[in-house]
Amino acid sequence: MNPMNNEQTIAHRLRIAFGDMTYKQLGELTDTHPETVRRYMNGYAPSSSFLANASTQFGISGDWLLSGRGPMLSQDITKHVIENAEPQTLMNAVTQHFLNVSETTSPH
Repeated sequence: MNPMNNEQTIAHRLRIAFGDMTYKQLGELTDTHPETVRRYMNGYAPSSSFLANASTQFGISGDWLLSGRGPMLSQDITKHVIENAEPQTLMNAVTQHFLNVSETTSPH
């Protein structure tokens, strides 16, 4: 089994996302004890509630936190998906959107 290098760990991504925040600050914002935050930042597996709170409080993509895939910030997900989608997939989505809009706006 290949051990993960530092760039592939959740702890590494937590350090990228939260930078110079203190364990106390991060703990207060995620409703987590500062010592527990310290453990997470040093490689212990974080709880799902910590990850969910961190994702919500800071607008960080849960997928990025867990896997490193996609953009770090949730606000960049739509742009990332559009930039990486196949043209036919985009056209199908636009067509479906217009069909849905026309169904909701047409008189019955």
